[in-house]
Amino acid sequence: MKGRSKARAAGKKAVTAADLVARARRSTAFSTLLSRIGTTEDVVVGNCVGSAAAVLVAALAEQMDRPLLLAVPTLGEAQGLADDLTCFLPSNSVQFFPSREEAGFLNEAERSGFGRRIEIAEALARGEDALVVVAPVTALMEAVPDPKRVEAGRLTLGLAQARDRDELVALLADKGFERVSLVERPGQFAVRGGIVDVFDHVDGNPLRIELFGDVIDSLRHFDPTSQRSLGETSTATLSLMIPHEGDPGLREEGPCLLDLLSERTFVVLRDREDALATAQRRLERQRLSGDDDHEDRLKRLVKRSGLELCRLPMGGDALDLDLGGVEARGSDLAGAIETLEAISDGGREVFLFFSNQAERERFWAALAEDLDALRFEDLKRRNIHGFDGGLYRGFNWRSEKLCVVGHRELFDIALPRHRAAVVSRTETRAIDDFVDLEEGDYVVHVAQGIGRYRGIETIEKGGETQEFLVLEFADEVVLYVPVAKSDLIQKYIGGRGDAPRLSKLGGRSWSKKKEDAYRSVTDLAAEMLETQAVRARQEGNPCPPDSPWQHQFEAAFPYTETPDQLTAVEAIRADMESPRSMDRLLCGDVGYGKTEVAMRAAFKTVMAGKQVAVLVPTTVLAEQHLMSFTERMSDYPVTIAGLSRFRSKAEQESALVGLIEGSVDIVIGTHRLFSKDVAFKNLGLLVVDEEQRFGVAHKEKLRNLRRTVDVLTLSATPIPRTLHLSLLGIRDISSLTQPPRGRQPVETRIVPFDRDLVRSAVLRELERKGQCYFVHNRVQSIERVQKELAEIVPEARVLILHGQMKESQIEKNLMLFLKRKADVMLATTIIESGLDIPSANTIFIDRPDMYGLADLHQLRGRVGREQKKAFAFLLLRPDTVLGEDAEKRLRAIEEFNELGSGFRIAMRDLEIRGAGNLLGHQQHGHIAAIGYDLYCRLLDAAVKSLQKKRVVLPDEVDLNLDFEAFLPEDWIPDTKVKLEVYRKLGRARVDAEFDDLEAELRDRFGPLPRAAMDLVEVCRIRALAERVGLRRVSTSAGMGLIVRPDRMKSVRRRLLATETEHRIVDQKDLLLPSPEALATATTARVFLQKALLPRRQDREEGGDEDCEP
Repeated sequence: MKGRSKARAAGKKAVTAADLVARARRSTAFSTLLSRIGTTEDVVVGNCVGSAAAVLVAALAEQMDRPLLLAVPTLGEAQGLADDLTCFLPSNSVQFFPSREEAGFLNEAERSGFGRRIEIAEALARGEDALVVVAPVTALMEAVPDPKRVEAGRLTLGLAQARDRDELVALLADKGFERVSLVERPGQFAVRGGIVDVFDHVDGNPLRIELFGDVIDSLRHFDPTSQRSLGETSTATLSLMIPHEGDPGLREEGPCLLDLLSERTFVVLRDREDALATAQRRLERQRLSGDDDHEDRLKRLVKRSGLELCRLPMGGDALDLDLGGVEARGSDLAGAIETLEAISDGGREVFLFFSNQAERERFWAALAEDLDALRFEDLKRRNIHGFDGGLYRGFNWRSEKLCVVGHRELFDIALPRHRAAVVSRTETRAIDDFVDLEEGDYVVHVAQGIGRYRGIETIEKGGETQEFLVLEFADEVVLYVPVAKSDLIQKYIGGRGDAPRLSKLGGRSWSKKKEDAYRSVTDLAAEMLETQAVRARQEGNPCPPDSPWQHQFEAAFPYTETPDQLTAVEAIRADMESPRSMDRLLCGDVGYGKTEVAMRAAFKTVMAGKQVAVLVPTTVLAEQHLMSFTERMSDYPVTIAGLSRFRSKAEQESALVGLIEGSVDIVIGTHRLFSKDVAFKNLGLLVVDEEQRFGVAHKEKLRNLRRTVDVLTLSATPIPRTLHLSLLGIRDISSLTQPPRGRQPVETRIVPFDRDLVRSAVLRELERKGQCYFVHNRVQSIERVQKELAEIVPEARVLILHGQMKESQIEKNLMLFLKRKADVMLATTIIESGLDIPSANTIFIDRPDMYGLADLHQLRGRVGREQKKAFAFLLLRPDTVLGEDAEKRLRAIEEFNELGSGFRIAMRDLEIRGAGNLLGHQQHGHIAAIGYDLYCRLLDAAVKSLQKKRVVLPDEVDLNLDFEAFLPEDWIPDTKVKLEVYRKLGRARVDAEFDDLEAELRDRFGPLPRAAMDLVEVCRIRALAERVGLRRVSTSAGMGLIVRPDRMKSVRRRLLATETEHRIVDQKDLLLPSPEALATATTARVFLQKALLPRRQDREEGGDEDCEP
């Protein structure tokens, strides 16, 4: 069955979700509803359970042909209803109107919703058809920007339109746009010659305006991540409104959405009493602040509503629908099948919704495997239709013989109240610390060693203008590096806080350090390859294919998996079913779903009759995992035990006996698992969380285990791409780089300690039924802080957690917080690793200047695990004097608050935890000696060499070419952007990469000036020289080119093959006379290419067997 279409899986013709809406429109109840609307003042529909509200609203939207506005009690319900509606209506016709109040404070995240509020308000004011807007009731009471002001603040642009660049720039600055070198966020603009990039708060992508003189020559939107254009447009409209503190549309002045509704807009109120209660609480707070506008808005909302949809039966004149819920017959696959058979009996039509295609295919495959042929064929013949797009909760429409059900409801599992859409965000760009170079930074020159970067200088040389990177070495010796060789230089990142010693230019010391590091990485690679070879030779005990219970267990995951998670699960499944034992590293930032992937591997191991050990570095994390695993597997006969200092002696002894006898399936513990008294009957899988936090002796035991059992290692630091590529082939690696659906970045604010701010933030969190962390890392004064918090927020229940407490008290307080018996956890960094409490979405960090950057990132990762907006407040005490390093750390944690920023932070903090995780402390010393980037290159070379593959290391090719090759100041004025371009050009190696770079430069900066074109060609010449084994390429005035080969015979064979005239000069060099003057770098490159590459290789992108660099 797996892979069949949903229609064939159900055994019926293709049916769409729109057919469900059509069925609703044909119902007697809907006809009655339509007859009452417009003739009755208060139309009430009762017993509107589950997702029936979404079906009815979709039917109304199609029938009424007018805009609809749904007011819903809470933010979560509004998002959930909007999600459900997208199952039945085109997604572009369903709009969620966000509430500023529930989103939080005025900040970047709120500003990202500013444009959406404007667009929706304008669409409703125009009375657009086919528009359904869903909003929490509080959003309807908030002020929105007046459409008249919005319209007045628009700038319309068109091709061939006269537009003075300087006037446009002045206008943008005057309106509050920030001028930057690279446009990445709304509210920014950049200027590069005749190109102006602008990102307003309404459009989803920034706009690139290219001027030819004072006329617009091109308009195109571009991707803020890649900076590449997405497509041309003939006209574009810019919104010049920027949200700021004084804007009436962001305070409670000005019109609200209700003021702007057209007469055609039909308003539906969901559960009026609940909605009014929510609005009333908001009203009380506004009264406290002296604002009474909301009361009038509340009355207008009730007056405008034309229909109320209630979950409960209302009786009286209400139209109570003949609806019921779907009762599951059990929580296992057998129960799900019984439920499906029961609801489809008697010819009833069943609309079955799945979260995604993979879930749908797994379900039908499990049915095909579990049922006998006759029963399965009977099920296929029934009126069952499957769809992708999970509903919150289904319903049974008895009078219509119709049942709508979410797949997980068959297992008695409800989806979360809302499955928020993927958060619109600027993706984290590929990490390249070269771009972050500042004057004075330490750098590594591959050939010369460690120096200091002193900037870029333009120098006249031989009548030609050239640009050079200036490096200072020991004894104040300066080296000028041509920009075409910029890939030989990398920002020094060494993994230690100490400043490195500058290398002596021309000395032997640097070469020795490189040789030592290369020997070491070769030994490391050889050891890892040998471990792989041993595992490949040994007869393993593979797990059988997935059982129906495995399908059921995976289907019970209450969230939608990310593509990365699904890829990792499939890779692990393949590893476990193969004859050799698994040794896989699973990397991912905090909160990216590593634990769920590990649980699936553990469950599969237990289903195969083997045991699982989960090794974690801290007792708190052990307890967290024990609770998570126990809850997740509670419906299955899986016995889970803990081994840590939280467990009593009797509990530990019972667990040890169970492991020996085989009655304990999964054990979760700290280094206690390494004790001699721990033995297993049949250990099949070891899950290691944060291996780098264990000692050398423990790692040695892990190394031995890797040869006999499946090992899955979890790392909270995303692995750097360079290191990932270096280790491909010697270590199986899966990376989770995509955040869970609906995850939002944690809003991070560095603020002075302010009692009012703390009180306001805590109360706001409590109001949305949440909890807070308050991190104070001094046990001696933690009780004083507890009293301080009690004074600030007496309404909040505060408990303490730190490592010096008794184990029983730690466990008790942790359980109290998990059970929401406390509102604020005042803790030390004991909570840093792995604590996962979705209801906690605000964290305060006291004295953040006392923490490392990676620690701050881990602490911040404790919040934001639900689809609610989360906040991190870094509180600076009044007497705090920030040192330079502390200030840099705090600036970085505030800057890198986007999703997936873990690696950027680890690199910036110079901790290289990714390298430490994988490579151990001995390798850390070599990283410190030669820098992280060069270390990765050497490791890559060692691996390829051992695998008998061609090795290419960056090396110096001496270019002495009489061309002006650089990026002119008036074309790219920003130094950091220049460095980025130089880096990309230096790293390009094949024609396709250079062609793509030329197109990118033309797109971003306009037509290439001659110096820039020659720079691209010089870089092409350098790549060609590396490829064929030339150490030097020089122009010879009026005579052609002089080249110095690495291997004279190899290069001469090439010249003979292309019948290129040449002669040997000074025994080391070759003169290649040119029949025509080499006036440009392009003619020089074409000449060299024709001379050294046979025609069939002119555009070839691969290597050449005839040459070893």
